[in-house]
Parts: sequence; structure tokens; C-alpha cells
Amino acid sequence: MLPLSTLLRAMTEDEVFDRMLQMLKDLGLPVDSWRKGAAVRVIIRVLARIYAGFTVVVAAFIASGFLDTAQGEWLTKLARNVYNVERRTASFARENIQLTNAGAGLYEDNLPGSITVFNPVTKKAYRNTETFTLEPFQVLEVEFQAVEAGAASASAPDTITELETNLTDVSVTNLKSFIGLDAEKDPELRQACRDKLGSLSVRGPRTAYAWAVREAKLLDGTPVNINRSRISTSSSTGKVYVWVASPTGAPLPEDIAGVVTSIEERARPDTVTAIVAGVTEVAVTRTLDVWVKRRDGVVATDVKALIETAFVREGAIYPIGGIAKAPSLQGKLYSDWFAGVAKEAWPDVYDIDGAGADVSLADGQVALVEVTANVRLQEAG
Repeated sequence: MLPLSTLLRAMTEDEVFDRMLQMLKDLGLPVDSWRKGAAVRVIIRVLARIYAGFTVVVAAFIASGFLDTAQGEWLTKLARNVYNVERRTASFARENIQLTNAGAGLYEDNLPGSITVFNPVTKKAYRNTETFTLEPFQVLEVEFQAVEAGAASASAPDTITELETNLTDVSVTNLKSFIGLDAEKDPELRQACRDKLGSLSVRGPRTAYAWAVREAKLLDGTPVNINRSRISTSSSTGKVYVWVASPTGAPLPEDIAGVVTSIEERARPDTVTAIVAGVTEVAVTRTLDVWVKRRDGVVATDVKALIETAFVREGAIYPIGGIAKAPSLQGKLYSDWFAGVAKEAWPDVYDIDGAGADVSLADGQVALVEVTANVRLQEAG
């Protein structure tokens, strides 16, 4: 019997070619006497190329039958058809834009979607979600939503500053971060499937609570704005604590209520008290000096915007209670995390100053990260 690892590996064109030649040789054909470029070798090479592509499909199909190896659309179908779990789709960043009318123009009845603003660095666009009228010399906040779903449309405060729609004497900015979430990644979907299995147990394991949080809905049936949870590890008093957070930190009361209802329906066994609470925000404010290799065409303000936006995006998914280094149980937001995020946002970052010390986080605490990046461009070497 072939090991599973062999079945899950697609063959290369050369491997197929060599295998075909060996099979023909075993049949007694004079393979060694065939010159390179001979018609028969060319035909076998063409067949090997076709068959190698086929083995990619075969390997993916075999992998699709196992939760640990299925990927992409195969995993989506496995989760749906075997575990009854749907992959979460990407969400749209949504927040208020401040419009300042410095002139005497009156802009009446702007219908949803009629006004477009954008981030000049990331080039991501946002449109109004509600009808509004902007009067002369008025400052007005209006809700806008990203045109493109996902984390790529995240924007740090004061980075959405351009109007695509022509409104004379009107300037725009976002006072708060725009945060969107990417579609659920494969590791997250696998964990959701495992959590779903936990919900089938009458003993109420921790994964059942995680599943209940994931599936929580508001009264209108829309998902709650919760993207992180933490469940207490053990209890000798019959109480289970579930802390939840939104991408921006503490969740709204209606989102917490949706989680409570979902836990009652899906996870809480008799004799257990489930206590759901929103997280406590721990402000982590840093002013970083970010050292970047100077390159032609690179503007410090653009790099600054990209790095600050990366901190908005990554801070929105940092785990509740931080990350602990075994054997310690103390979760933290590590100072090295700042360097990692900056480097991922702009590969030419070679050092940062001002990260400070690690920040310890309790079980029900979440880091509310606010970073100001002072970019220092410097010649390499």
C-alpha cells in the first residue's frame, strides 16, 4: 500500500518522463538507443507533460478528502459538505468620513454610492452608504464603505484624503481607522470545522464555545461584528468565561447579546454558567522611528502611510490576552512584533526605534494599537 504522502505529491514532468522510459525498457524496447530529439522521445515527453498536469489534479483530489490536507476551494467544499461549515467571506471596511465644505456650494441629496473618496497611497476607494446633504461651510460626518472587500482596504486615520467625485472647496479625511477582514484562511477554516465537532458534544468542550461565537448572529440575522474570542482554560466553579472582541477592540452590546444567545443555543450544557464579556482595551501607543533604505521614487510619506495602515490591519487580529511563550502562561504583545509588522509592510525597513517593552495582557484584555511612524530614509551601506 502506498503511503498517503506519496499519493498527495504530484509528479514532475521529468519524473513522469523517466518513469515512462523505464516502463518501456522493462517491456524490452531499446530505450537507451533512442537519440535525444528522436520522434519517439518527443512523443513521450509530450505525454509526460500532459500526465504531470493530471497528477496535480489527482493529488489535490486525494488531499481534498482530509481536513489537514485539503486546500482552497477543495477545503471550502469539504467544510460545507462534511462539516456543514461555510467559509467566511471577506468583509468591507466601513467607517465615517469627515467632509469639510470650505465654500458656499450646496451639495444636496447625494445618494448612496454617488460620492467616491480614496486613499492616495494605497489607491483604495470608498463610497458613501447613506444619502446626505452638505451645506455651505458645514463639517459633516458620513458613513463610507470600501469598494473592495478585505484587509487590503484598511486605512489608518487621516489617510483617506482625496475626492474622486468633484465637490468644489470640499476636503475629506477619516478620523478613525477603516478595517476590513480577508476571507477566512485555510487554517482558520480547518479550526472552525474542529470547533464544529466540539459543538456536538454534550460535555461542552471549549471548542463548542468557539464555534458558538463564530456562528453568533444579530436579531436581523446578520453576523455579529466579532472576530476574536478567548475561552477560559479551566474552572472548578462551573463557570466558563468567554471574552470577545471586534476588529476595533471592545464590541457593541448587541454583538455581545448575539454571542450569549448563540452559546445558549449551541454550547452551554446544564449545570454550567457561561459568562460572556467584551474585552477591556489596553492602549498601546508607540511613536516609531522606522529606518528604511532609500530608493529612487520612494517617498517617506507614502511609506509612513503603508506602515501605519499595516499596524491598523494587524492590530485588528492580534489575539485577546496576547500570545504566551511556553512554559509561561502570561500572554503579551511583544516589542519585536512592531518590527515584524513594519518589515512586512515595507521590505526595505532595516531597523526601528521606539518599540518599547513587551506589554502583558490578561485573559480579557486586547491591545488597542496606535502607531505613529516617523520614516527615516537613508542610503544603503
